[in-house]
Amino acid sequence: MPINSKGLPAQTYPVINVSTGMMRSTWYQFFVEFAANALSVSGSNGLVVVTSSGFVARVLATGSSKISITNANGVSGNPTIDVNQGNLSIGTTQLTGTLAAAQFPALTGDITTSAGALTTTLATVNATVGSFTVSSITVNAKGLVTAAANGPTLASGVYTPTLTNTTNIDSSALVNADFNYMRVGSTVTVSGLITIDATATGNTVLGISLPVASNFGSSGQCAGTISSSSVVSECGAISGDAGNDRATATFVATTAASQTYGVHFTYQVI
Repeated sequence: MPINSKGLPAQTYPVINVSTGMMRSTWYQFFVEFAANALSVSGSNGLVVVTSSGFVARVLATGSSKISITNANGVSGNPTIDVNQGNLSIGTTQLTGTLAAAQFPALTGDITTSAGALTTTLATVNATVGSFTVSSITVNAKGLVTAAANGPTLASGVYTPTLTNTTNIDSSALVNADFNYMRVGSTVTVSGLITIDATATGNTVLGISLPVASNFGSSGQCAGTISSSSVVSECGAISGDAGNDRATATFVATTAASQTYGVHFTYQVI
């Protein structure tokens, strides 16, 4: 088919009228009738489309409020399609991807951040920091340590006590080189073996120094026993000596011969 400089057929061919079905002799008449039918679609505004029934007017429409269309029928200008960002929700599957750091809000509470930043900071719930021995800690419902402090003092070992021959004693000595002691908090327990050579039978008093110093205010702040390992009747009490801040063992000697005694007492660190 020859085409002229305007892009139309240069020859005439019989064609069919699109509305009447009658024959027309030129392509020019075909194009004119085609345009006339398109422009006569019910007098409606909008975009013209061809359907199996003929020509109809259409307008662009959105499926939800998340999309907006300006000039949907094209009458006032070109249709413009845009996204209504305010109608989109990040809390659902409407948006996916990675949120930029600049879009992060400021967090408050146990973990804080600055708006537009990803660096997080744990809130200070315990101002006492450091290492603690036998620690006493407080933990809140979130598992955070809200308070911490050292627990009771724990200590144990041996020491060499000083023995003071106060009453009715010629000599006294340690059986072993040391006494044993154990401290829990402010309570100290002491045990050991000693020999005592009484001057005569009768009331006998021996002073025993302490492994951990204490400032006794009364005799009841120290208590224990002393007993002979060979003479059943030779046993007595140990109490606090407030004047000298030491333990005092008192018993009745039944013989002037040297005897071995077991010592056990507990006292308070004052």
